[in-house]
Amino acid sequence: MQNGFVGFNILTVGLAPQTNNSEDITATQRVQDFYHGWYLHPFIFGDYSETMKKIVRLRLPSFTKKKSNLFMMEHLLRRYKAVGIRLDSGDLAYLSCQARKIFCCIEKEFAVSGFGKTSITASNDLNEETLDALNKQGTGSG
Repeated sequence: MQNGFVGFNILTVGLAPQTNNSEDITATQRVQDFYHGWYLHPFIFGDYSETMKKIVRLRLPSFTKKKSNLFMMEHLLRRYKAVGIRLDSGDLAYLSCQARKIFCCIEKEFAVSGFGKTSITASNDLNEETLDALNKQGTGSG
């Protein structure tokens, strides 16, 4: 027995609207729903995002409860411990807050004690301004 670790890595990107007008904000959200919704939403929630289902419709495969990745996620959350995530680009303060919200949601939804406290690490182009923003938002990342 090797007593090693097995993990998975999901590469994502942070997206921001070019302007604050509603069309750019809606377009950015739609891109995020597709980019993350294609693989991450089924893994966590057991189905594609509502945006994807609305636009792609019947061309998407459907999930039954038995086949659902939600079933797999419940199994994984009860057998394995999340170590954490690393954020290395984009608005690190905002992204860390969003990640914390997701972790807390998963903890509550799947009754996985402590998942909301999963480690969030920021790296890459860190400077005083970024660290200050992280600390002000109370993320504890840095």
